[in-house]
Amino acid sequence: MRKALVALAANVAGAACLLFAGVAAAQTPSVVGLWSMTVHDQQGQVISVVWDQFSADGHVTVRFVTAAGTVQYTGVYQMLSGGAVLQARIDDYEPKQTCTLVCTPVTPTMPIGQVGDPVSFQGPNVLCLGADCYTRQQ
Repeated sequence: MRKALVALAANVAGAACLLFAGVAAAQTPSVVGLWSMTVHDQQGQVISVVWDQFSADGHVTVRFVTAAGTVQYTGVYQMLSGGAVLQARIDDYEPKQTCTLVCTPVTPTMPIGQVGDPVSFQGPNVLCLGADCYTRQQ
């Protein structure tokens, strides 16, 4: 009887470990880190690379790099609904103008004040914000 109880206890403990391991494995990966996405035109040529840096303190930096130059956006973010929803607000961008012979204003390509892009993880190293998927670099 004692041997059967010890075996039962070992089986219950083993099942509990598997259950908790399954819960840990099912948790949403952290968004903190550097992510990138390459944008191609219809002929497959690279037209831009987008870099998203999410810091642990809730700040986000987004860099759009094109042949014409780089535009950097800064803002804040938080993860909601157990990591299923990324709520971000872009507060500012640089540069505000580009100058060659004449200075012209730079119009932001991201809406200032954008909030609530849906997030889905395709494993720990691929993060999709809507239809745009980024690969973890760091």
